Amino acid sequence: MQLKVDSGALVPTEFAILNRKDGTLANARMVWHKDTQIGIEFLSKFADVRDSSREHIRQMSVLVTSG
Repeated sequence: MQLKVDSGALVPTEFAILNRKDGTLANARMVWHKDTQIGIEFLSKFADVRDSSREHIRQMSVLVTSG
């Protein structure tokens, strides 16, 4: 998958992507970076943030529902 980022953005090698539309989260890693484009690969499937065993992840459901 390819994403657009701001010019000069510092993107960590591994990160999580939150899909606010359906309240899901997936782990990903950057595989390439050129100018304002990055290529990523998913390290996990998208899962509902409310089902996470980690409290700080479950709290993201507030962002999803109020966003």
